[in-house]
Amino acid sequence: MTQKKWFWYGITTLLVVAFVATIYAASQQAAPVPTSDGTALPQGSMLRIGENAIYVAEQPPGSNVNVSVVAIGVPGYVVIHEVEQNDKPGTIIGASALLTSGEHVDIVIKTSQSLTNGQSYIAMLHADNGNGVFDDESTDIDVIENGAPVWMIFQTVTGASGSSLINL
Repeated sequence: MTQKKWFWYGITTLLVVAFVATIYAASQQAAPVPTSDGTALPQGSMLRIGENAIYVAEQPPGSNVNVSVVAIGVPGYVVIHEVEQNDKPGTIIGASALLTSGEHVDIVIKTSQSLTNGQSYIAMLHADNGNGVFDDESTDIDVIENGAPVWMIFQTVTGASGSSLINL
């Protein structure tokens, strides 16, 4: 065989191996991330990049939201919103008590309406305006991290536990 044929056989073999490796890697589920106590973070876990973060697991239908963990750099609130078109925060249906800056776990928020099975909601961090009471989103403004509000969408699912252990 000529050098040119060996060259093309080599290139073809490399491409086939790369393709098979890519397909195999895509078919594998990511390994759970272990925490300091040996448990694993659930899929969809938050990734904390700055001083502000929030994680809410799937919630059962009802009138409470259990926020698993919050890290907030200023005194403020976790506020529950309905989801509007294009996954934007809509009507406020609940807010936590005032949270001091720092880390908080297992915060239960009473909502003004029952959460509906299959619906999505938003849990968003809002900074306190200094009066210690959540007034509304125009006076207790969104907490911003890296130029964007800190929030996450969660779903209501029949049979969900509503809580999840996470370490920051």
